[in-house]
Amino acid sequence: MEKVFQISVVIPAYNEEAEIYAAVQSARSRVGEGIDLEVIVVDGGSEDNTIADAERAGARMVQSAFGRRTVQLNRGAEEAGG
Repeated sequence: MEKVFQISVVIPAYNEEAEIYAAVQSARSRVGEGIDLEVIVVDGGSEDNTIADAERAGARMVQSAFGRRTVQLNRGAEEAGG
């Protein structure tokens, strides 16, 4: 079946290695047929394995300055294709 539309999920993160893999997998598991899903994790300078775990789960990583969650969400929206 041809992809009908794309959905982008943006997840802001900072030192989330304990939860990020499950969060990305949860988003990916809820995709229906015909949907092209992209999961973008916007990292605010994590000092743990957040980036590696998110990439391992299939997310696309984007870097953002540490700060407000809105800055991270806006950065993810700039990169989103859906």
